[in-house]
Formats: sequence, structure tokens, C-alpha cells
Amino acid sequence: MNSTPLKTIDHLDSQALLKESKQIIDSVTTWKKSKLYNYDLVSGKKVAVQTYTSAINNDYWCARDSSLKELSHEKKQVYQNLLKYIVGSTVDQHKTHTEYETKYVDEIYDYKLEPVSLKNSDENTITYKGQMYYKFQFPLQRRIFHELVHIVKDKDESHAYVITLALDPSLFANKEPSFVPARYTSIEKIAYDEDKNELVWSMATCSSPGGLR
Repeated sequence: MNSTPLKTIDHLDSQALLKESKQIIDSVTTWKKSKLYNYDLVSGKKVAVQTYTSAINNDYWCARDSSLKELSHEKKQVYQNLLKYIVGSTVDQHKTHTEYETKYVDEIYDYKLEPVSLKNSDENTITYKGQMYYKFQFPLQRRIFHELVHIVKDKDESHAYVITLALDPSLFANKEPSFVPARYTSIEKIAYDEDKNELVWSMATCSSPGGLR
């Protein structure tokens, strides 16, 4: 798994993809530490987020990890909000991860989604191809990301994954010559242990802007 666009998705297996994603995301805290950020919340509290970098599968990966320990009495509700708005629904096409993502990522101004199915998928998963249109500031400006998004929720909803793979533009019927194809692959994990009141939110990404025009 890396940012090299896949030219076919016929070989993809839900269980195998989840296994590989787990191996990568669960190793994040062993990567080289980068900056530690502290974010101010509306409540007045601060949340610490540690960042990391690593070279995996011939690609440069960046990651962030937070236990949100500052929210000790609010973790369960925070987790439910993350499940709803970050992971999204696995049954309602109008409430997917990408649908919600467009509400908080200002650079996204249009998108097209197409449901697909992977081998060994079950009722706790949803998969779709997406064309994501971005308007960035100079010098990147207009970019299009061709993606496969595979979302997996545990049956007891104690953890969930949003797996995004870069796809080759040839897998999409419509072409957009005025947009520069960019590449993006990521793994996002949220997990909550109610007995221990432990919440983890991690994300690892590798990408390429596709040039400077």
C-alpha cells in the first residue's frame, strides 16, 4: 500500500486490505517523532496531537496520533461523534465519510461517488470510488483526486477504519483535462475501549500533488 495509483481494483479483498492497514496504522507510534501540536477546543481545553514520519512501501508517510486524554469525561460522546461524522455511515450513501468530509474541508468544491464492492465485504463495510475536486491556493490550484474509499466498522462499534487508496484516472469514465491528477492514500482509525475509557484517533497518509501547475 502506497500512493501509486491502482489500475484495477478486481484483486482487492476487504479482509486483506484491513489487515495491511492495521499493520501500518498500529505501527505509527514507533515511527520517527515529528512535531507535537496542541489544539484549542471551543470548550477551552487543549488537545495534544503527536505527528510522525516513516518510509514504508517505497513511499514517504506522515501520521498523527492522539489519545484525547484531555477529554477524560467526554470520550464516549466524542467517539460517537467521530463514528458519525468522520467515519460516516456504512448503509446510507448520503451520509458517507466523503459526504461529511465536504462539510469541513473547505478546499473540496465538488465530488462524484460510485458504489463498488470488494471481495469478502460484509454488512459492516461500505466501498465506493470517488472523484474529488479541490481548489487549492497557488501554486497547486485545481486538483482532482481519484480514490477508492473502503470503510470498516467493528460489529460492536469499538473501532472503525477509513481506508483510502489512490486510483488511476483510467478507472473513471469521465475525464477532467483542466484538473491536475493528484494522488492520496490514507488510513484513519478510531477506537474506544469503554471499560478503560481509552480513545485513540490515528491517521497515516502518503500523497503527491501531481506537479506545480
